[in-house]
Amino acid sequence: MGKQLLVYVIGMSMIISYAMLNMNKSSAGSQDSYTLSYGRSMARNIAAAGANIGTHLCLADTGYNTNLLNQAFSGGTYSVYIAKSGDTTKVTSIGKLSMRYYDPTGGTWKTEMRDTIECTLKRFYFSRYGYFSDAEQYIYTPPTSNTAQNLGSNSTRVVF
Repeated sequence: MGKQLLVYVIGMSMIISYAMLNMNKSSAGSQDSYTLSYGRSMARNIAAAGANIGTHLCLADTGYNTNLLNQAFSGGTYSVYIAKSGDTTKVTSIGKLSMRYYDPTGGTWKTEMRDTIECTLKRFYFSRYGYFSDAEQYIYTPPTSNTAQNLGSNSTRVVF
């Protein structure tokens, strides 16, 4: 009876040890996966912030063509490159986040996450969006006392 109990206890200890070892590997893999996802998201957000800043500068001043290099933002850096060609402007933003992570595809440790966003801007004339026809003759109706009646009709009037 004593030997059987000893075999039973040793067997259960080995099974529990093996289960705990697998749980430890699983949690370490989950942590690596989370770290990789977090780094990619942060690099993407930093690149998006740089793209927003670069497009804002280009739209605010059509002559703007200065690159922004290694601007600190949210724990990382972004660089914005502006290239003009005729009436088209290309804004390229590269977001970088310094962090140590394990790359499972290459099987190596790396120290920097990167992501790139490219935007192409082109100005169009406002007349391109105009709509011309004879059907909408009454686009503007001055305010009157019967404004509520105009809102309920099936006409194409827009009442301000």
